[in-house]
Amino acid sequence: MGWRLADATPRRVMLDSGFVRGLRAVLGWDNSIEDVGQYVWCAETHLLSTGKEFQLVICMSASMSLRLMHATRISIDTSFKRVHGWQEFEIETWDNYHMRSIVSTRAFTTSQSAEAHFILFSRIFAIAKSDTGLSVKFHHIDGNGIQSVVADGHKGQGLGLGMFCVSLCATNTMVCRYEPSCRVCDLTPYDHLRCVYRLCIVHFRRNLLKLQTSVNPSVYNAMLSIACTEPHPDFKHTLRIIQNGGKKAKAWLKEKIVDTKFALPALYYPESLMPLEFWQACPTTTNGNEQAHRSINRDGTNLTLLAGIMRGQEYDERAATSINVHMEYGINSRDQPSTHNFRALRSVSRHGE
Repeated sequence: MGWRLADATPRRVMLDSGFVRGLRAVLGWDNSIEDVGQYVWCAETHLLSTGKEFQLVICMSASMSLRLMHATRISIDTSFKRVHGWQEFEIETWDNYHMRSIVSTRAFTTSQSAEAHFILFSRIFAIAKSDTGLSVKFHHIDGNGIQSVVADGHKGQGLGLGMFCVSLCATNTMVCRYEPSCRVCDLTPYDHLRCVYRLCIVHFRRNLLKLQTSVNPSVYNAMLSIACTEPHPDFKHTLRIIQNGGKKAKAWLKEKIVDTKFALPALYYPESLMPLEFWQACPTTTNGNEQAHRSINRDGTNLTLLAGIMRGQEYDERAATSINVHMEYGINSRDQPSTHNFRALRSVSRHGE
């Protein structure tokens, strides 16, 4: 090409179409994607009970679906800015062997309603079953499988998950492991969420911070104290402090107890049905999802749907390649492995404790 080495930048090389064509011919490069397996599993339109149409695209490689069906602790979150006019939904889990966050499902939707999320979860796990031959299992229903789900508290997202759990055990007459007074088939969506669902503590505190200047400090502290594992000495008294803390505090409490019925059990362990060991092992945040959103947003935001799918596939392929390199050669994608000890120490350092 007659270039100096310093001039051979990746951009200049790629713009030299003659050189790139010749290089591809020498390397036997094929631009087909048949060898990577299926990635886009469905592109559907569903009619909701409200009469509105709900569009859905689900993307998942074979390795992603396998990780999803073997996951025990998952987190779910939605991003709104990567694809124009669509919301990007992700299911994320932590890989203890590779010490990294793994995106196991990527979907694009046009509705945030509970019914839409019920359809979304139903289609995701049906696709994963057809791909892996494995059925989704929840610990409180089957005795193994998914132990906990952490999310940001979106009402439609949470209720949709509860509705999906109800559909899984409609004919299961076994006694519930977590609530011996009920059969599994008699559990409501909110009962299922009490067994498996937790709210992201970061989202909880961030939303509560907006009220800090609107309520008395004692009321604000009482509101913060709701999110805990240990039982309050006098929980009803704490609720009375919040109830009498003014209009905004009262509305906040109503939203946590009445409007979003799964919120309080997902924050305050004594109101939950989840076993203590699962509650303590469950991630307290959706930081894995947030990091995944941040990483993939570097490939572009406000994209068309096609561009979002293609760049999502490229990102997921890079993640899979990185995992395979670690499995085969022991080479990690970062200098400092994200061990449990490392992450715990960093968390303490960040909070100044």
